[in-house]
Amino acid sequence: MASLDQIINKIPKPLLVGMVMVIAMIVILIMRPLKDGCDVEVSNFTEDVKGYLIKSPRTKTKKMVLPQVGETKQFCKDGNSAGACENYFSALKKVEEAFMRLDSKCLPQLVQAEDFVNENNPTETQSVIKFQLKEAVKILALLAWGEKPPAGLSERTGWLSRSEVYTFCRLKTVLIDIIGDEDYKVFRTSVLREYPEAWPEKLQGQINAEDVHRPTALKWSGNPSGTMDEKEVLQRSMFSLRCDQYQ
Repeated sequence: MASLDQIINKIPKPLLVGMVMVIAMIVILIMRPLKDGCDVEVSNFTEDVKGYLIKSPRTKTKKMVLPQVGETKQFCKDGNSAGACENYFSALKKVEEAFMRLDSKCLPQLVQAEDFVNENNPTETQSVIKFQLKEAVKILALLAWGEKPPAGLSERTGWLSRSEVYTFCRLKTVLIDIIGDEDYKVFRTSVLREYPEAWPEKLQGQINAEDVHRPTALKWSGNPSGTMDEKEVLQRSMFSLRCDQYQ
């Protein structure tokens, strides 16, 4: 019976080299699979939004920098002004630009990526991306509406700049791509129900009282005192904008 060395010596050198190379490639692929296009896209997106949408390590310490989108959001909501929202809008702009560089076919993989699992509740099916996109679209829509219904269609964007309206449009488009039309309509309706109505004159002096319920504009089963139907509220809100005008 021929030994292993004798068998190997009988194999032509070019064929032997080729076999070794094939075996080596198989081992490498098993140990470190080739990244497909979306792996690269997700990796690039993750790097782009570090410090903005997800935590980022400090350069000289092991401490993590909290994401700006989360840290500046409440200050923007409370302040409801260009100054109070400057940092939040800046962070959203970085996220929006990262989405613009991402191939849309990679969105499903991106949402499930480990870096975007809800850190506060890993079992939560809603990823950080879905949650923060909904929050951003909602906040921008509410800021544009203001403290009472806009007087007309020309005032739908409130004090928001053209750049901020563009950010709203881009993030809204991404959100629809991720959650689908039906879930988006449910989400949009929930925001419409939050749009405030003007404070009645008799409550003007109690606006800051904690026990006073803020009146909302949309009339539905949960708010029979509302003064506007869903169609009218939708028309006066940023949700009715033609976003192609802001491209």
